[in-house]
This record gives sequence, structure tokens and C-alpha cells, in this order.
Amino acid sequence: MGAGHSHAPRSLTRRQRSSRRRAVWAMLCILVPLGLAAVLGMILLWPSGSQAGGGASGDAAFGGSDFLRGQVVAADLSDCQPQDPMPADGCARVEVQVGERTGSLYLPPEAVAAGVEAGDAVRVIDLSEDPDLFADDPQLAAEDPGAFGVTTDFVFVDYDRTVPLGLLAALYALVVVAVAGWRGLRALIGLGLAFGIMLGFMLPALVAGHPPLLVALIASTVIMYLVLYLAHGLTARTSTALLGTIAGIVITTLLGAWMTDWSNLAGVYSEDAYVLDSLASIDPRGLIMCGMVIAGLGVLNDVTITQASAVWELRESSPALGPRGVFARAMRIGRDHIASTVYTIAFAYAGAALATLLLITVLDRSLIDALTMGDIAVEVARTLVGSIGLVLAIPMTTAIAVLISFATQAPEEAPGEAPAEATA
Repeated sequence: MGAGHSHAPRSLTRRQRSSRRRAVWAMLCILVPLGLAAVLGMILLWPSGSQAGGGASGDAAFGGSDFLRGQVVAADLSDCQPQDPMPADGCARVEVQVGERTGSLYLPPEAVAAGVEAGDAVRVIDLSEDPDLFADDPQLAAEDPGAFGVTTDFVFVDYDRTVPLGLLAALYALVVVAVAGWRGLRALIGLGLAFGIMLGFMLPALVAGHPPLLVALIASTVIMYLVLYLAHGLTARTSTALLGTIAGIVITTLLGAWMTDWSNLAGVYSEDAYVLDSLASIDPRGLIMCGMVIAGLGVLNDVTITQASAVWELRESSPALGPRGVFARAMRIGRDHIASTVYTIAFAYAGAALATLLLITVLDRSLIDALTMGDIAVEVARTLVGSIGLVLAIPMTTAIAVLISFATQAPEEAPGEAPAEATA
């Protein structure tokens, strides 16, 4: 071993080894109890079969009827009247084959606008299997069988997009694995587990009537443990990002609860919300708070892991820098990330709500009135609350990363070498 070129960890002094152990144990003493508490909370709040199954089977808008898959055999667009936004007799008559049975239905204008031709896959409801579907208004069904896109054969529900979306998802997975390798594959596995937690625990727990904020906190924490450690490994760097992420989640939760109460957000503004309120005993205000927590997880995870990585790279490439120097340089990176993230969140919402924003323009309503009304106000509050939690998580993550990186890496480690990262 040449002079001035020592190798970790043999070159560590007793004091440095002690400092490293204390840093690792400090992280373990925080992360292990938090993780165990989240898992215990999930077990205690896990809904039973009777609690989670409180809704109707099938689709509520169609009396609980099951959806069937069919294929368009022929489409007659001669009945379509584009100048009439909602023709009484439907817009296009379509022949469909469902299993061994062939029948007809009417497509509403919006379905025709999406394009229809022979071979298209559709989802329908078979009226012969549910003759009482319109029993609440038999006169309407008899006088106007085209109302709601209905004939006496089938009811059109939507196009069946299983194949195109499935192929797009497969392409996405291939691209991620091809570019990111095993780490990309682990990230995809983490994403699958995250959706498994949401579908298997979070949503059923909300339907069961458990406190939405508590459910969101528990689910978010467990999801972050899984996705971060799966994608980035069991290291001190990842543990630092996890601590910053949890801090951001807590801030978002508290701020979301306060803002929902202060701004009197009711939570029931859309048709889906009204249907949900009639089927399950879910507190709509709590649902808004839960949505605020979940909505910011992806971007929050992104910025915290980026900041933790920035600190470690600066520490390794510039060993002469002290803690203040590393923090200052890492925060310059963080400020750039904050600026770009502000645009990302704003444009993501604008794209998702483009139809609503266009309606505001057509109605010639003032921007302030539009942004403070109903469901748009909910989205604005969700975006701002998530952004505040995200922005505050950056300096907190950076500070934690600086403390841990200096405690777990020896000053003698050469910049060109891969230092032995402590696991936590």
C-alpha cells in the first residue's frame, strides 16, 4: 500500500469506524421502527372481506351489470348528425358480435368521434341478461330505445383498450430494462408492488371507512420502503433519500389536512364522486387529503434520491470539501431541480385538465373564479400542497445526506475509487 493511497475500510481509524457505526445505527434506529410501525398499521387496518366488499358488483351506472367484450362487425354512420351534440336516436348504429351472439347498439357521438370501424373491440352490456336494467323508466326505454346509446340488444359502455394499452405497457417495460438494466427491472417490480399495495390495501381500507389520512400515511411509507430499496439498493445513500421522502410525506399530510379544512373543500364535485358517495361510506374530505399525499409520491421520491446521490458524488469527487461546501453545492443542484419540478407539476395538471381549462375559456369566466371553484380548486390545492412538501424535502434530504455521508465515508478514500458504502 503506497503512501497517500489508502484503501477503505482497512485504513479507517478507530474513531472513524466508531463514527461510521454510530451513523449506521442512528439510521437503523429511525428507519426500522418506522418500517415496523407502518407494517403493523397495515395489518391492523387491513380490511376484512366483508368490509372491503361494500360496493355493488359490475358498474354502478348500469345497475351492477357485468361488462362483456365484443367486436364491431359493421358500422353504419348514416344516422350520425355531427351538428347535433346529442341526437335523440344515437349517432351511429353498430352491429357487434359478443361470443356466439350478434346484435346491434347505438354509439354516442363521443364514441364515434374516437373513430369506429369493423374489427374494433368494445365493451357492452347484454340486455337479454339484464332485462330490468331500465325497469325504473320502462316508458323511456320503450319510446326512445336509443337514449343513453341503448337498443334492445346491447348497451355500449366503452371501447376495449386492453390490447393497445397492454402492448404499450410492455414496450415501456422493455425500454426501461434495455436502458437501465437490472436496476430498471427492480424499479418495475417495485412499481408493481406499489400498485399491489394500493389495490390490495389502500383502496379497500378507504372503502371500509378507515381514516383516510392514516391509510395514506401507512400505504405511502410502505410503498417508499419497497420502491427505494428495490431500485437503489440497501445502502446509506438510499436510506438518506428514504428519510427525506418520509419527512416530505409528513409535511404534505399535515399541510393537506390544514388546507382542506381551511379552504372548505367538500370533496364531492364530480359525477364519479357522487356515485362513490352513494356506494361506500367514505369521508370525501378525507379522500381529498389522501389524494394529496399519494399524488406527490413519485416526484418526491425522484428529488430525494437525486439529492442524496448528488451529495455522495460531491463527497467522493471533492474530498477536500467540508460539510458546508458539499451542502452549498448540492443545494445549487437542488434549486435547479426545484425550478424544473415546478414546471413539471404545473404542465402535468394542465395537460390532464385541458378540457376543463378550455371550458373556462369558452365560458369567459375569470381565471381567479375558475381556479377557486369546486374540483379545480381541489386540483390546485393538491398541486400546491404537494409542491410545498417536495420543495421542503430537498434541503432536509440534503442536510441528512451531508451528515450521513461524512459519518460513513473516510476522508482518505480516493476520489477515483468506489468507497465501501454502509448498508442501512
